[in-house]
Amino acid sequence: MRFSIIVPVYNRAISLPKTIQSVIDQSYGDWELILIDDGSSDNSGDVCIMYTEKDDRIHYFYQDNKGVSAARNYGIKNAVGDYILFLDSDDGLEMNALEVLNERITEYHDVDMFVFGIVGSEILRSQPAKYVSKDEIREKYLPAQLYIGAEYEKYFTEPYVWNKCYSGIFMKDNDISFDENHFTWEDGLFTINCLDAANGIVVMQHKLIARNIVTTSHNLSYKFFDNQIENYINDAISYKERFGKEYNFEAAYHCAFNMRVIMTLISKAVAQKGQASMQIIDGIVNNPVVRFWNDKFVPDFGYEKKLKKYINERNSKKIYKMYYIGIIKKTYYKLKEWSNL
Repeated sequence: MRFSIIVPVYNRAISLPKTIQSVIDQSYGDWELILIDDGSSDNSGDVCIMYTEKDDRIHYFYQDNKGVSAARNYGIKNAVGDYILFLDSDDGLEMNALEVLNERITEYHDVDMFVFGIVGSEILRSQPAKYVSKDEIREKYLPAQLYIGAEYEKYFTEPYVWNKCYSGIFMKDNDISFDENHFTWEDGLFTINCLDAANGIVVMQHKLIARNIVTTSHNLSYKFFDNQIENYINDAISYKERFGKEYNFEAAYHCAFNMRVIMTLISKAVAQKGQASMQIIDGIVNNPVVRFWNDKFVPDFGYEKKLKKYINERNSKKIYKMYYIGIIKKTYYKLKEWSNL
């Protein structure tokens, strides 16, 4: 059984060798590593080529800068493995990751997707490895990914693609790929599509990936964030059309979804440097759609109450400060609540 590991690369010449080495060092050897250079301006491409010359299981592709979704789709088209994993170019697999996955796949050979833990994260801590049927996916796991349901935090598996392993046949048969028009939360959209199509998944307690979060600063304009707000609105409409007859998309959903929108946009803005960051936050808090969401759907308690107050006051400086002291991050991921489950 062969694994295809897809790694989009953008200006990661320093961290990339460690990521590649984590694949080379796997205790299970039947794999291919697909490196897609998404128009890097540093010597990331040279690093990729150097490793292809050392190991014929490593393949290198170059494309003009189109974004991580396009790079991943390029990798999917060129993958020949039975199962597919996505790895960021500053992360690493645990040495036994593929071996553990191979064992679980042998045990659950008809499963479409495997979800595993993240080193340093408490999510999935209380969940032993278990098979989840299509009925349970639709009853518990898909609603959780859509931020609805009374116990959505208990069944939320992280909206990311790098803590999952996918059947190649499943992805091909269901024509699953990344939406190249989304530049934020593309992983979440992909995960929802997978859960919607899956006949069965396995949720594992094993922690198989080590994250090393590094933010690449891009010169993003307010127009970028304005477009993303429009994308999020379209997503909400799309989800209600797709799942509205099956699930209740009322106030709780609007609150969770719209808070995620606001906080995602602000966190992306804070990643910018200097005055540009404040200008983008100013644009977000003055956006009429954001202000409408904030007024109608954001609750008056907890951390959300502070953010709601600052948006109402158009106080960009305090919102900026909130991010750096961790309030927005804690609110969004709810790590305290999840760690106590």
